[in-house]
Order: sequence, then structure tokens, then C-alpha cells
Amino acid sequence: MKPSESRLTESIGGEPQQKSDPGASRAVVPYGLPELLPKVVEDAITVILKMGLQFLWVDRYCVETDATVKHQQIAAMDQIYSGAVFTIVAAVGQSGDEGLHGISEVRKEAPYGVDVGRFSYIQIKSDPLKRFQCSKYQQRGWTYQEFILSSHCFIFEADQVVFLC
Repeated sequence: MKPSESRLTESIGGEPQQKSDPGASRAVVPYGLPELLPKVVEDAITVILKMGLQFLWVDRYCVETDATVKHQQIAAMDQIYSGAVFTIVAAVGQSGDEGLHGISEVRKEAPYGVDVGRFSYIQIKSDPLKRFQCSKYQQRGWTYQEFILSSHCFIFEADQVVFLC
């Protein structure tokens, strides 16, 4: 694990429209990526580059298909996620082909904000943590584990990004 790595965790249960076979691309280039990445992965790459990071762990490409290695990696998920600088949480979306809201996807609603002097105030419709706790993301064991193990998370919701630490 690199000290400047970030993680992408997705809430979605569906598969991307353009299903890729990470094993097939590894046969040509070890740890290679398919030519066509899901939008959520492209957006995560955009986020980490803008944050000045160099590495991104995406389970669908980084968890090995070899059963022995895969078992070892799954057993080390606590180290993989707790060691990340931050985890990118795609808290909304129906498939991997839907990008992160606010990056490639237009936000459904922008929060109301007003500037008063040197301060900015933003109206939040509901408690982001309560809303997140009721999301699909928290109902899936794998993604819930990633959230619990991560020390810092950027949660991309339909109308806002929430940072938790």
C-alpha cells in the first residue's frame, strides 16, 4: 500500500453497462485497465488527481481473481481501507456507468447558499449522516465494512459532497 493512495467504494448493486473483465486485461498488461472505464472510476481518478494523489484502489480492478491471493487481500481489507488517505464513496447511482454527482453528473439540486461578509452559509435540507445511514450503501456488507474501516471519506450524494473523518 502506498502512503498516497485513495480508495473508491460504490454503493451500487448493479454492474456497469460495459462489463469489463479485469483478468483479461491483466493477461496483456499486468494490472492493466480496460480501455473503457466506468464513469464512476473515471470520476474517482479526476478527484484523486485534483487532490494531488497518485494512486487509486478500485476493488473491481485491484482484488485479484486468483482464489488464494483474493482471500489474502480480503483478509487484509482492514489495512487496505484504514491506510487510505481517504475513501471516495459513491453513495448514489444505479450502475458504475453513472458518475460521481458534481464531477461528471449534474447535481439534482444545488443547496441554497448566501454570502454575508466573509462568511458563506449553506442551507442543508436534512442531516447528511442520517440520510447516508439510510442509503443502499449502508445496507451492503462489503461497502459498509469499507466505510467503517476508512478514516476519512468523501461521500458523493446527489446534491452534495460530505467529508467525514
